[in-house]
Amino acid sequence: MGLTNEIKSTLLSYYKFYTHCLMVGTEIETNHGIADIIVMTRKTLYIYEIEIKISLSDLKNELKKDKHKFPIESNKYYFCVPTNILKETILLAEQLNPKYGVLEYIPNKNYKGSINIIKQASLLHKNVNNYQYRMMQRINNDLCKCYRMLYPSHE
Repeated sequence: MGLTNEIKSTLLSYYKFYTHCLMVGTEIETNHGIADIIVMTRKTLYIYEIEIKISLSDLKNELKKDKHKFPIESNKYYFCVPTNILKETILLAEQLNPKYGVLEYIPNKNYKGSINIIKQASLLHKNVNNYQYRMMQRINNDLCKCYRMLYPSHE
């Protein structure tokens, strides 16, 4: 499992089991592309989008994307990065949008990582989005893939 997948796995667990979000998903379609992680909060039904970056070059490519020039559907937007590019991420997030947040991924010995909130994201807007259908579609696809991997058919 690569670093990106380790971070995804940790974020999914963090938001589902630690913060008790209603729904969590990966690779969800948005109005500006595919989000690495999308979570839906339980009380407000707000959507948090989390973009995972694992290298400085990956992070710098974010400056080339048009999505930061237009309103983002999500209510909050975060970058999640390993410690070695944390300082650059804080600067980039501030440059792209001062309301963006930054999460730090720290691996630990048990293969489960931990997430530190370095900069809390501010609300981009208070609209409640209709992500449920897209999230449920993706979650069902992922569940089917997991079952196929765990219990392959004998054809």
